[in-house]
Amino acid sequence: MVGGNIRSPDLSLMAVSRLPQGKPPVDFVDGAPDLAVEIVLPSENMNDLL
Repeated sequence: MVGGNIRSPDLSLMAVSRLPQGKPPVDFVDGAPDLAVEIVLPSENMNDLL
């Protein structure tokens, strides 16, 4: 984590077999999800997204 910045998608899915002890975490998982979805609204500024 650089400068305390945490990025996370609006929706993410991870197989139970990849979760620590097969249970949902209380906080963020250290690793990439199997599926990540980011919802972009027409009103969002493209420069902010990039």
